[in-house]
Amino acid sequence: MPSRYATQSLVLFAGLITSSGCIPRSPVPDAALVARIEPILASAPATVAVCVIELPARRELYARDADRPMRPASNLKLVTAAVALDRFGPDHRFETRLAIAGDDLYLIGGGDPGLGDPTIAGWSGHKPTDDFAAFADALRARGLTRIKGNLYYDDRALDEQWTLPTWDKSFREYWYAAPVAGLNFNDNCMDVTVHPTTPGRPVRFEVMPPTAGLHVINQCVTGAQQTAAIHRGASGFDYVITGQCARTATLASKPVENPGAFTADAFRTYLGSRGITIDGQTLRTPSQVNPRDVQTLATHGTSMADLLKRMNKSSQNFFAEALDKLTGQATTVADAENLTSWQRGERGARSFLERNGIDANALRMADGSGLSRDDRVTARLMTDLLAVMAAHPHAAVFRDSLPIAGTDGTLRKRLSDLAGRIRAKTGSIGGVRTLSGYATTVDGRVVAFSILANDIQGDDDDVLQTIDEIARAIAK
Repeated sequence: MPSRYATQSLVLFAGLITSSGCIPRSPVPDAALVARIEPILASAPATVAVCVIELPARRELYARDADRPMRPASNLKLVTAAVALDRFGPDHRFETRLAIAGDDLYLIGGGDPGLGDPTIAGWSGHKPTDDFAAFADALRARGLTRIKGNLYYDDRALDEQWTLPTWDKSFREYWYAAPVAGLNFNDNCMDVTVHPTTPGRPVRFEVMPPTAGLHVINQCVTGAQQTAAIHRGASGFDYVITGQCARTATLASKPVENPGAFTADAFRTYLGSRGITIDGQTLRTPSQVNPRDVQTLATHGTSMADLLKRMNKSSQNFFAEALDKLTGQATTVADAENLTSWQRGERGARSFLERNGIDANALRMADGSGLSRDDRVTARLMTDLLAVMAAHPHAAVFRDSLPIAGTDGTLRKRLSDLAGRIRAKTGSIGGVRTLSGYATTVDGRVVAFSILANDIQGDDDDVLQTIDEIARAIAK
């Protein structure tokens, strides 16, 4: 339905700010939508906040507890994506460089979370270590197959708070809380694939990436059951595989302790496989390398567009934390020297919201992925953000990064009856399920919606069903 804002262009509308600093709203509830959603919520086994607005006019079609602070889980990645895309643009590349000075090599990180990411590598039919190929080729092109000096690694593009202190200590075991540094590889995780051998005998295993510094303790045997598993050992370098293996399987990714050292180890091992040896040690640089002090031989970079696609389609926390920290590092804020890059990331996000007329007081952003239980948003903030990004110069990149219902990403097996008509970010942590994004209605209208379920009582699947029924009500 037209409103007094309907004749404004999307870009102009995004700039319509009231004297209070907020974009004007047009709360004209859709009676039919209200009638469809209310019965669904009446039996919801959770606290559910919902907001639905029509675009571009921002007519508010439905709102329930829309200003209630809620845990967003991975819906927070929408904020991270919007701020990073706005700050850097879709073509910006975060680069890792190989440089040389005298007899020494330097592997210099730029905070890129995409180096050696298996999914991004897989888009081109490559494996993670293929991202090192250009570096080895550059050395061979100079006739360097033996490095007489040391391999130095510079992981100082980001601060040294690699994991959020308030994350649960048990997260150390899981890939979704991998540490984030200025130099990263393979999502800062190691992957083990096990292969059966002779019944009762130890399995054969492979490690990706091959390294010298990680130690795998093989307690897994070939048997009739498929119970093979992997756990972190007592030290930061030990991993234990246990159980039985009946068929080849890649076990759950496990995070590493020291991302920079891990990346340098993987790189050095790769060079060895290409016939390039290093006589000296692998050492961390004492300070961030000045580009004028070294000669760059080769670079590898990942574009913002690819990072957002990887982050949102498969809800990759590691990418979200890296982008949050990179955005924070690039944001000019007061008292910056006393803040971590995560804290600066929150400041940058609040600044973005304020510039676009969104209530920044509705945001509490302890991390970039939504893993922290301290994160808070409102359903109204999320739909306001989605409206701003629908009018953004890089709107298509933002939209295309989102999972498509019944088609790909974390929505591949959900809402298949609405395939192609919903693009939205899922979210899931303990007691929380969320879904926020865009829907195209049967009459061709585009709406932004946010459904945030907290304090789940009972079966999580019941809450997912509730969320999906609300999404169907919105789209149908």
